[in-house]
Order: sequence, then structure tokens, then C-alpha cells
Amino acid sequence: KKHVLEAANVEGTGFALNNNGYFLTSLHMVNKADSVFVMDEEKNSYHATVVFSDSHLDMAILKIEKDSAAKFANVPYTFKNTSADLGEKVYTLGFPAEDIVYGEGTIASLKGSSDTTMYQISIPINPGNSGGPLFDEQGNVIGLIKSKNSNAEGTGFAVKSNYIMQLLSSIENDTLKIALQSNNR
Repeated sequence: KKHVLEAANVEGTGFALNNNGYFLTSLHMVNKADSVFVMDEEKNSYHATVVFSDSHLDMAILKIEKDSAAKFANVPYTFKNTSADLGEKVYTLGFPAEDIVYGEGTIASLKGSSDTTMYQISIPINPGNSGGPLFDEQGNVIGLIKSKNSNAEGTGFAVKSNYIMQLLSSIENDTLKIALQSNNR
């Protein structure tokens, strides 16, 4: 008898760090994957590689090929380096379904369980939301959607943007660091 393994197709959300083909997503979405693709709004797929990851913050930076990256427009948002406030309105855009889904809620807690690197948010989070951005009312990225809160319905966790920025600034690979800073954040 022959044992056949079927390919696992896991879909999630990611977002551009700049217009040079670098994207941020959750590491658990791409960890141990033999191939990763970034899909644009026209459903075109671009092969990507994981160029940096951090298992503690569950983050991965993806890079698509330069010729493909030329098709991506300038990034219309920046990362906010200060902490959000309890009760602050927040918004998500992600792909828990075939099309993009908008969500809105609030910062429910300034830490996720006992983890101070995360916010607890009062927005329903589905598996495909992982790796997506968390925005404030001004359109700044204030977090990276990490996971659903299994202990409370309609809530989830997001890595705080100041930890994302700390991680990005700590990258020692000069070529990657220069490429990431090209968005003039």
C-alpha cells in the first residue's frame, strides 16, 4: 500500500512593510512550509521566501522577487511607536474568508493574558486573520494579529507595534535592514 500525503493549503493574512516586496505575517502561518506565496488583490500569486523570523513574537518577514515587487504601490500606513490606550477603537483587515474582511472593536486589555508584548482586542479573530494588521483610527499600524482568544468569544491577541519596530531595528543583516528602511518610516 502506498501512503500519499496531501498538500496542506493554509491561508492567512500579511501586509507590506514597503513597496520593495517585503511583507510581515505571523510565523505560525509559514513555519515549516515548503512553499509560500503572496497573493495580490487581483489574485495573482508571487513566490516568497521567509527572510527573517522571530518565534517569541510569532513574526516572519517574507520577500517576493524584485520584478514582482515593482507592481506593488507605496505603503499608505506607518507603524505607531507608542502604546495604544485601553478602550481605544481599533480595526482589522484580513482574509479569514475568500475576500477581505473588515472588523472593528477596542483594546480590551493592554496585555494578552500575562504577555506584555500583546494587546487583547475585542474583535472576532478567525484563523485567516493571523498575520494581518491592527489599525488605530488614524490608519497607523498598532499591532500584528496573532491569534484568537480561546477563553473569551469575540476576542483576540495582537503583537504591539513598538515590539515589531524594536525587532525590525534589531535585525543585524545589513542588506535586509537597508531594504526594510526604504519605506522612510
